[in-house]
Amino acid sequence: MSTLLQLKTQLCSEFSVDDVDSMADAGQFINYWYRHVWGGAVWNDSKEFITQSYPAGSTSVTLGSTIELVVATSWDGTHLPEMPKEDIIKIEPSRITSTGVPTHYINDPRDASDNCVLRLVPIPESTKDMTLVVKKKFVELSSNSDVPKLKGIDETLLAYSRVSMLRRDFQYGKASASLTEADRMLMKMVDIENNQQQKHYHMTPTVYDVVGRNLKSANKQNIYG
Repeated sequence: MSTLLQLKTQLCSEFSVDDVDSMADAGQFINYWYRHVWGGAVWNDSKEFITQSYPAGSTSVTLGSTIELVVATSWDGTHLPEMPKEDIIKIEPSRITSTGVPTHYINDPRDASDNCVLRLVPIPESTKDMTLVVKKKFVELSSNSDVPKLKGIDETLLAYSRVSMLRRDFQYGKASASLTEADRMLMKMVDIENNQQQKHYHMTPTVYDVVGRNLKSANKQNIYG
């Protein structure tokens, strides 16, 4: 994988520019699209396994600011599906405050310190150590020596960043054609990811659904960085 400096240099070289402003713009574009690709799905390289104690009688536990969300967990060997808090309140609101054996988990809103918060429902009656699959929070490429954390993302980042460079130069026709190619490269990443996932367990949420929604939103914008 390439460093931020290598990615910026290659992008600017393709446009025959090497001035400070162009290099800075290239860095902004690369980080912009890196954030969108990272946020588009629960990629293998964005996940990690952690152990977390959940005390009896606790309504929730704080997991830390480096975690974006909980992807999967279990209680006493039984898989717990995620359910939005709003849905539980509509179906059976008493479960939010009742105690018992947990049947679902909720990614609660982040706290004031930007920590990820996990809630189990019903509230557990016993203390247990849980193994969680979590998605790590996005970290921007801030130093020229920083490297993207997603394997195989370099060409996709460059493809999307070309779109932004073309838009910067008001070449909207070429940008539109480049966007189609960039989307194709991202879907290739998705195919590789899903094939790897099938060997282990299914990704939640699916890459196609979430990446598609994010790109539809991102591509509407006149992106300069």
